[in-house]
Amino acid sequence: MADPDDTDSSIPLSWIIIFLLLALGLGAVTVQFVGGSLIAGTVLVP
Repeated sequence: MADPDDTDSSIPLSWIIIFLLLALGLGAVTVQFVGGSLIAGTVLVP
């Protein structure tokens, strides 16, 4: 019998977490690289 606790054995949860962290990290680096801000609604007023 299959393990009832592991219903979705195709992709481990750790891989999903690693992918999400990489995607968010690369997104943050890209925003910073193009001169944007990570805080929504931030407006630079001289």
